[in-house]
Amino acid sequence: QAKPHSLITLGQFENITIIDDEPYQLGNLVLVPYGTNFDNVADDSIVLGHFEIGGFPLNVAGTVHRGDALSISDFKRFKEVYSGHFHTYSQDENITYIGSPYQISFNDMNQRKGFYVYDGSLNFIENTKSPKFKRILASNINNVSPEDIKGNIVELIFDEDFGLKANKKITETIESFEPFELATKYTMKETLTYDDEFDLNMFSNRQIIEHFIDNKEYPANIN
Repeated sequence: QAKPHSLITLGQFENITIIDDEPYQLGNLVLVPYGTNFDNVADDSIVLGHFEIGGFPLNVAGTVHRGDALSISDFKRFKEVYSGHFHTYSQDENITYIGSPYQISFNDMNQRKGFYVYDGSLNFIENTKSPKFKRILASNINNVSPEDIKGNIVELIFDEDFGLKANKKITETIESFEPFELATKYTMKETLTYDDEFDLNMFSNRQIIEHFIDNKEYPANIN
């Protein structure tokens, strides 16, 4: 059982029904509440739930969920399975993860998000209203349009140092495109210069700690 849960607050509305006790039959669909048992659901059902099934990607990078969660074989007897939980769309055998309805973090960049209408088949409706996550390189500022920025969550990455005035102008240009939120990040690497006779050694973590201890001055009463 998944009680208590945050959706209980929606029960005050007459047009909303909270399914949180047992699987609920709705025509040829079976709604399975989070954390409930679905052993008694009839074979060949179309099952909707919030499942944690091993072997499916967690994000666009392809990180796969591992562990002792449910497996694909647990759902083989059903006609179709549609699940929430993982934020990235994926499909394997009779199981489809529909993904989140909007981009939640930079891990969701470049993914089309939306919701679905089921009328015998699954129809995707793209979400064009919610902010999207965007990364912009300062060196590519001339190829950025206001439409890329307006209303979106933007990370402006300075991959080069163009000088104080130019850097400020780039930031102001992006701000003028009206992002929903703007953050700046600097990835410029300083060039290390040293004399040819300088010996640059690499030390392990243990060596660094020992060096710190050996070179630290302690009060006379501490051994």
